[in-house]
Amino acid sequence: MDARAAEALFNGSVIALVATATTVVLDLFGFVNVAVPASFVLGSAGAFAFASAAAPEWQWIAAGALVGLVGGVAIDRLALDPLRRRGRDAAMLPASIGASLVVYGLSRAAFAPGSSAMPHAVALSRMASIGHLKFTGLDALAVIVTIISCTLLHIAVHRTRFGNGVRAACENPLAAQLMGMRIDRVPAAAMAATSALASTAGALYTAHAGSMNGGMPAVPLLGAFAAVALAPVGSIGITCLIAFALSLAGALFAAQLPWLPAYSTPCALAVLVAAGLAWRRTRPPAPAAIAES
Repeated sequence: MDARAAEALFNGSVIALVATATTVVLDLFGFVNVAVPASFVLGSAGAFAFASAAAPEWQWIAAGALVGLVGGVAIDRLALDPLRRRGRDAAMLPASIGASLVVYGLSRAAFAPGSSAMPHAVALSRMASIGHLKFTGLDALAVIVTIISCTLLHIAVHRTRFGNGVRAACENPLAAQLMGMRIDRVPAAAMAATSALASTAGALYTAHAGSMNGGMPAVPLLGAFAAVALAPVGSIGITCLIAFALSLAGALFAAQLPWLPAYSTPCALAVLVAAGLAWRRTRPPAPAAIAES
């Protein structure tokens, strides 16, 4: 059970990073950015490229985050910003889908994901223990990176002028300009930060799996969407807690009910996504939204 608990914490970290990126984009931009899973693939490709170049293992994760950050800026500038300038917010979701397809196609053409094996992560595979819990260095790194990243993003989005500037630039560009904000840079910076989170998840997952991924696996993706659907919009802390809770619950059910078929987990997550969306539609608006209206 120790190995399952460590595995669940690692999976929960991957889910939490993607879910946090998704819920922040949903809060700031007002739509579900399907390009977030594409950032996962960019992080996977970056980690694979640095691993193939015999770079130190910590650089695998850093490279994945950096590639995702640059990719987030590129997606915003090339796909989303032109629509934002023309006031075509309804076309944001199709644009993010198109950007995802481009990233998937380029990654498959460049790296042949699914068949590209990475070098063994010697340092990150070392075992450690706290009490009865045994875990690898990669498990610990994933949890630490998730906690630090999500905490910093929460502070940036909800406690700084940057977060207020992003909302102003997205909701009322003219007012933001009159306040002296560089609205042409603020949304791109937000996309860079959230894409870096998702690409970090891709780099961690790739280092754990030992091969590059051509797309985000179904179970972590459904888990991320379930966490976003169940948590209040923009609540980073609750989204992270739900992500870890879903991962730990899945590991517990797998240990206690080994006879369950393999498709039971994705089916259960899909039901949670549907239930969360239904609950979100019937939930009364927040007091702040009532005051604004």
